[in-house]
Amino acid sequence: MSHPDTLTDHRTTGTTGTIGTLTVEQVIDGFHQFLQYSLAQAKFEKIIDEETLASAETDVMISGPALCLYFAALRSNTTPPSCPIPGSAYGSTPLILSDKTCPPLFVPYFKVWQNTVPAIQALHPAYRHDLARVICAKEPLTSPTPPQIHRISTDLRSVAIEISQRRTFQVNPSCLLMINSP
Repeated sequence: MSHPDTLTDHRTTGTTGTIGTLTVEQVIDGFHQFLQYSLAQAKFEKIIDEETLASAETDVMISGPALCLYFAALRSNTTPPSCPIPGSAYGSTPLILSDKTCPPLFVPYFKVWQNTVPAIQALHPAYRHDLARVICAKEPLTSPTPPQIHRISTDLRSVAIEISQRRTFQVNPSCLLMINSP
């Protein structure tokens, strides 16, 4: 496992990044790609049924990014949590969004996400599925549902709302068409 702050030649300088910090554009592009992968994975692995996935696609400005954050939390394997995001070129080394590489614009949202990671990873697999459903405004399948499911969903959705309100994270509708094609 590499160190969460290893970026080698992906480090940037300039008006939107300092040495060691990702640019806002790199984070937006990476999360846009990660969102496409996340929705495709959810469909392929049947983690989320077609109805739930359709819900995420119709409310893609909130549920889509919230699902992306959920999948990133499941994949995080560093302490403190970090998030690998796809690089800008096909086949390029993933960029690592961490405490040290996060652009200042995203720090408050990144901190909220980091705080959800241990709780998400500690959930029983059935409750993880329920969390994905709640993120998509669907009823959980288990009863009773642990209260942290709704709290985590609210946190992830609030980050997604902030991101979408700032128009820093937009989804290309054509990616949803590709995900839905057989």
